[in-house]
Amino acid sequence: MAQPERLHTDDLTGRQFDGYRLLNRISIGGSGAVYRAQHRKYSAPVAMKLMHYDRNKRETAAFRREFVLGKMLSANKFFLHYYDKGSYQNRPYTVMEYFPGKPLGLVWREGEVKAQIENRLSGFWVELAQAVEYLHRHKIVHWDLKPNNFLYDGRLLKLIDFSISEVELKWWQLWLPGERKGTPGYMSSEQIQQKKPATVMDIYGFGAMMFEYFAGRLPFVAEDSNTVLNMTLKTPTPPKLSKFNPRVSNDLEKLVGRMLAKDPKMRPRNMQQIIAALKVMDFYVGEISPQ
Repeated sequence: MAQPERLHTDDLTGRQFDGYRLLNRISIGGSGAVYRAQHRKYSAPVAMKLMHYDRNKRETAAFRREFVLGKMLSANKFFLHYYDKGSYQNRPYTVMEYFPGKPLGLVWREGEVKAQIENRLSGFWVELAQAVEYLHRHKIVHWDLKPNNFLYDGRLLKLIDFSISEVELKWWQLWLPGERKGTPGYMSSEQIQQKKPATVMDIYGFGAMMFEYFAGRLPFVAEDSNTVLNMTLKTPTPPKLSKFNPRVSNDLEKLVGRMLAKDPKMRPRNMQQIIAALKVMDFYVGEISPQ
């Protein structure tokens, strides 16, 4: 019996199944690879996420659930449309809108993109926050907010990757003790401690994103991820944003500091509060507030 192809290394570009043809591989991650694909009946390309061959039952369940969550969010402009699902060689796949943007973390410091963002700082951060707010409106906790889980084409933003997302108050409990999920540096202390998902965890992640953009680094930095996790758990308060960027306003520093509070009760209660603050925010000292 032939062994399944090792999707971690093999590029399946050119393969055809279920009416789809894989045109090129866009990216490869922990749970699967994403391809630009085309269905024989339609001219527009789509994106197909194909799960790796060696995932366990819980990871497979999480992969399939991502399609369910994606369908719930597809009506909003900040999320991809999810079209189809199936299986190839006993590995599930999902088909979604092809969006030719790049991961935000790869481009937000580039000259042209950086200048574009700086010219509309309030609108840019409000849109990011609105994407998260829409997620939370559906009681979904992303659990892995970070710049590379936003796609940006210079005009539109899309929040992606719900592979570890959970529904608040309806915990699927797919992950076992010790299976810590998330990205060190963007994880709140309660997420590191594997407490039940809550939207306030994403507020910490959003604060870490803002800190990273304005400071040029994350709040806690170390050579290995375990040290970053320990720093997050044991450091009473995050560093001041102005320590790394003296241009930031006091209002911005306070807002980011609240989002990064160790005690989740000290953070803003919801993304609506953050959006309201961002709309009138002076981001830099001497800046005129947006009207």
